[in-house]
Amino acid sequence: MTTTDYAAIIEEVLTVEREEAKRQGDEVDSEPRVAASAEAIAGAEKALERTFLPAYRAFLEACDGWEHFA
Repeated sequence: MTTTDYAAIIEEVLTVEREEAKRQGDEVDSEPRVAASAEAIAGAEKALERTFLPAYRAFLEACDGWEHFA
């Protein structure tokens, strides 16, 4: 998967979450973090002494995690 693929999936999930929250009269309490920089990804790989799989790198380039995602 590419960064573009992940960005599209993230937008689709956000749309569904917003629609569901609106239907229930609630608010969306979970948003994805902004994309990780290439430097941040490289730093994490160096700190962990691992190279991330290309799909995981692409995910991090689209969003650097998502608190409260369920």
